[in-house]
Amino acid sequence: MKLDDAIYHAYQAHEGVLDKAGVPYIKHPLRVMRRILEITDEIEQWAPDFNDLLVVAVLHDVWEDTAYILEHLNVAQTHGMAAVTRHFGEFEGETYKEYIARCCQNSIGKIVKYYDLIDNLDPQRMSYLETGEQKGMTKRYEWSLDYIKGLS
Repeated sequence: MKLDDAIYHAYQAHEGVLDKAGVPYIKHPLRVMRRILEITDEIEQWAPDFNDLLVVAVLHDVWEDTAYILEHLNVAQTHGMAAVTRHFGEFEGETYKEYIARCCQNSIGKIVKYYDLIDNLDPQRMSYLETGEQKGMTKRYEWSLDYIKGLS
């Protein structure tokens, strides 16, 4: 799948959705993609296909958080991303720790989940959460980042 197609599908899937700050949700996956682009030199040896890495960064919350019809994304399956797409989205009965471990079963999933968490921990984004929710999410996300760093 080409990156511009992935961006189109992400916009379609997140159309009209706002995050807790009232900002169009699409900005989150685009920020995750941008964060990955900023460290390209450091991760090229990790990700076998940089285009696939960026496509998954843009689409990760389509798989995790939307009911967007996955037939629209079937083309992704033909580009070697089938294994990656299965790693996003929590399964019923699965713990959060099991979910994070599954996301990290390949290099693309690990990189995308890492930068997803970095963006989720952004102080500006966190400031819109209630104090209790902010503390719980921070603990959860920091544990996840430590787990991912431990795999490297």
